Amino acid sequence: MDLQGWIDAYLDHLRVERSLASNTLEAYARDLNALAAHVGGGAPPGAIGAEAIASLMVENVRRGFGARSSARQLSAIRGWLRFLVRERAITEDPSKLVDRPKLAHKLPRVMSFEQVERLLGAPDVATDRGALHAAMLHLMYASGLRVTELCTLRIGDIDLERGLVAPRGKGGKRRLVPVGEVAMDHASRYLRDVRPKYAQAGERVLFVSPRGGAFTREGFWRMVRRYSVAAGIVPLAHASDGLGSIRIPAACCGLVGLKPTRGRNPLGPEVNDPWMGLVVEHVVSRSVRDCAAALDATAGPDPGTQNFPPPPPRPYLDEVGAPPGKLRIAFSRTPLIASTYAPEIVAALDATAGLLSSLGHELTEAKPALDGAAFASALLTVIAAETAGDVEYYSSARGRKPRRGELELATRGLRKLGYAMSAVDLSNAVRTLRSQARAVGRFMENYDVFLTPTLAKPPVPLGSLMPSGAEARGLRTLVNLPVAKAFLRSGGLEKTALKVYEFVDGTPIANATGAPAISLPLARSPDGLPLGMMLTARFADETTLIRLAAQLEEAAPWFDRRPPILRG
Repeated sequence: MDLQGWIDAYLDHLRVERSLASNTLEAYARDLNALAAHVGGGAPPGAIGAEAIASLMVENVRRGFGARSSARQLSAIRGWLRFLVRERAITEDPSKLVDRPKLAHKLPRVMSFEQVERLLGAPDVATDRGALHAAMLHLMYASGLRVTELCTLRIGDIDLERGLVAPRGKGGKRRLVPVGEVAMDHASRYLRDVRPKYAQAGERVLFVSPRGGAFTREGFWRMVRRYSVAAGIVPLAHASDGLGSIRIPAACCGLVGLKPTRGRNPLGPEVNDPWMGLVVEHVVSRSVRDCAAALDATAGPDPGTQNFPPPPPRPYLDEVGAPPGKLRIAFSRTPLIASTYAPEIVAALDATAGLLSSLGHELTEAKPALDGAAFASALLTVIAAETAGDVEYYSSARGRKPRRGELELATRGLRKLGYAMSAVDLSNAVRTLRSQARAVGRFMENYDVFLTPTLAKPPVPLGSLMPSGAEARGLRTLVNLPVAKAFLRSGGLEKTALKVYEFVDGTPIANATGAPAISLPLARSPDGLPLGMMLTARFADETTLIRLAAQLEEAAPWFDRRPPILRG
């Protein structure tokens, strides 16, 4: 049997004999497959020597792996080699001759009692999703569960009457953990009022997402990061932006959200240009200063980057407080794609334009000429094609197709549409986006900055944008029946795309052009919710945005503002 066969045998052993979790098994598979690729998967076990393992460790250093990642990989390799010795595939373990990478010992960082209280109080328990999040956070805090244990709890693992949970730990071992009354109250409310609305038929996992499947470990940490920044526990958190996913949550949470110029931050080494260049990476933050400092720390090309914008003349942090000069700023009181702006959005836009005028800038009401329907349809075409490609790529990497519940309903729908499209459809969509981007570029020749609301409406209750009723039934029909091509021919793609932009409106335009855009929490709705205002600059001109954003932060500070829900 060759190396790959022995790796598969070891993974089966870990699955059956040690009952390891699927995430752990996938980590073992990645580490061992990396060794097989380094040596040659068709080689016999005897081809693994100390030199091969040591050279893999050296290769890890060259690729930028940390000591902890290399130590974890070496540990996986040693366990596998011990298995080979027991199975008499090899006579001795060559990894004994390879030193373990030296690891720095760090004390754990802990939250203060006040920070814990703010985090636990951040979810809006008046909403279904907020009740779900509150139940998870309170139960984890009260019981000391690991995140994986929390996400794999089953309904039968919690006893509301006696106040006990019975998580499955490493190796499938069970233990009983007493839980306080507050956490149990949140869990009881979630089980009674929320879970029946979310859970798919037959789902036994305790915590399910609004999409019906099990709540994932990654989803939990995304939720914690959002609440931590919004509650002021941490100054910033990572975010990515393909259609506005830095600026949209920033606008809804009263944060600063900068989408950098395309190529400003590295995307490698494993990822190339997601969504054909639409996606960028950066952070959401509480201040312009922290946003600028983060960009200084992360900006720059990684090996293999094909396109990178010119670097700034000096660090972005130095631009915070620097005078922006008198800028020519266009603004639009009518949407770019949506049918209308909510009245409170227009009022906030007018107030922001007035503030900019009072700071000495030249304001002109104007907007680029865009075909909103064509733009929205082209974007959705690209996303559907890329979603189908992503699912195929990661299925190949994992060696299996997605299981039931692993893909959200919307993802499954996009994947089905991607399969139904042709290469010509994708090519025409990309041409449309590029022609629209050039129209915006010509418009920006006359202006330094373009001001718009970040969103067409105030923040909506959690779950409001989820497909429900007829929409959900239509998506399930699309996923389960061969109707995708008929859906495309009927114009269903265009109608679906335009509906999305009734809330989002103009954020995706900067993704298509590649230009930088920043959402600032400059206004509040009558009921105290944050309203984001978006500033877009020319390609590669984050400098102007940071200078102007810092000027606005000084003139209308937002750092200490909290919506009523966070003020308790």
